[in-house]
Amino acid sequence: MQKLTYKVKKMVGIHARPASALAQFARMYQSDIKLYCQNRCANAKRMVEIMELSIHKDEEILFEICGEDECRVVKALQQYCHSYL
Repeated sequence: MQKLTYKVKKMVGIHARPASALAQFARMYQSDIKLYCQNRCANAKRMVEIMELSIHKDEEILFEICGEDECRVVKALQQYCHSYL
């Protein structure tokens, strides 16, 4: 299992469009990807679950990645977060 933390920098946080894009990105990988924010958890492959976390600017999020391609996912997810979140 690998973990990745990130502080959201986008002014609007993670609303519908970024949540949809993140879920689509996560579905490209076989690993299970959990997203945590304020002691709540979501499956990062499901847009609705991400939106239910109501993630705002400057909140710290934690990704927990578990699976065969987890090392590849962590690297890709780091780049994704810096570019889009």
